[in-house]
Amino acid sequence: MKRFYIFLFVFVLILSNTIAVQASPSPKISQSNLYVSAEQVKVGETITLTAKTLKKGSNYTEEWDGALLSKSYLDESTGNYISEATFTPNQTGTYTITYTAKMYAGKSKTEFISNASITVAVISDVKEVIGLEVRDITANPNIAADGTIKGYYVLGKLYVLMNDNTSISYGTVGYYFLPNEEFREVNITVNINDMKYTFPVTISIN
Repeated sequence: MKRFYIFLFVFVLILSNTIAVQASPSPKISQSNLYVSAEQVKVGETITLTAKTLKKGSNYTEEWDGALLSKSYLDESTGNYISEATFTPNQTGTYTITYTAKMYAGKSKTEFISNASITVAVISDVKEVIGLEVRDITANPNIAADGTIKGYYVLGKLYVLMNDNTSISYGTVGYYFLPNEEFREVNITVNINDMKYTFPVTISIN
């Protein structure tokens, strides 16, 4: 009889734990809005990221991946958790920063999870030439005496592209296109601050 009661006790204990596990609701998806002071930053500069999450439940945890948490608080006027972090890159590249928030409702034992991410481009703190581009292209036909088109005199304005998303005007370039030629890839060389740069450039007359 004693063994029977022991068995019954273990069975009830296992059953109660199973019911408790089954009673726990699955996490619900919530939303965090992520803002950044600048989506492009130079090496060594610091930008600020802000996450806003509408409060749900009574407990709150958070995590930044790729940024350093600076402060976190509840904005009573809006009902949002506000989390601020900083990002200071030490090398160029493209970085994805992710924010994760978890909230818990005590009575219902409901868990809310939200994720938000943003991409930041990090450029060199030194201005560099990264390419060339021909803009404002015009194509003037070369017409033979019988009215047929022998080719095109193609002119365009050449621009030097810099790593900070700016460009520098570098004069005009010209090429002669055959009648059936719609585009051409050419290598163009420029001289910037006594340094020569050569880049392939596609010129299209369409």
